[in-house]
Amino acid sequence: MFNPFSKFEEKFIPVFRKLKKRYLVSQSFKRENNLFKEDKTYLLLSHYEDQGLAKIHYNAISSDKFASIIDLEKDEHRKRLLSILNPGSWIKSENRFGIIKNNISFK
Repeated sequence: MFNPFSKFEEKFIPVFRKLKKRYLVSQSFKRENNLFKEDKTYLLLSHYEDQGLAKIHYNAISSDKFASIIDLEKDEHRKRLLSILNPGSWIKSENRFGIIKNNISFK
């Protein structure tokens, strides 16, 4: 099965900051099949350069208890995101972005 999602990794944070993609919008993501064979709540993270677009996305999903806007330029937001990325976290994070489409290299 084709999986268009990739696991979000800590190394993505400085790259997003460098590319001015400072806003991440989080939301819960449910699928019939468990993508990574783990019993965790999945988060879908969408990246934005423009705060206004991030707010539009957030407002559309504001009833989701996992909806939030994460500002990668704020220390407290980065720390919280890093805690979610911890393997022991009860949340499984994913991000939805096209590496090829956006020409983002995380090496």
